[in-house]
Amino acid sequence: MNRRRIITKTAAFLVIGAALSVAVAWACAIWSLPDRDLDEYNVSGHGWPAPVPLDWPDPTYFSRWRGTGLRGDSASAGLE
Repeated sequence: MNRRRIITKTAAFLVIGAALSVAVAWACAIWSLPDRDLDEYNVSGHGWPAPVPLDWPDPTYFSRWRGTGLRGDSASAGLE
């Protein structure tokens, strides 16, 4: 009887711990969403936000967004 009780308690605490971990992860993900702080530019010569091959054209559009614990840059050359 005593052994079964220990196994049951251990399993219950593991399940509760896993559920709590998932809840904290979701709360952090929701809290870090961007606050719609978006800066958009139509630029020439601003450059790409990451290293690219030398034969790529300069970007014609650049956007930067920021939120709590989150930042992103994007650019496009607008080729058709």
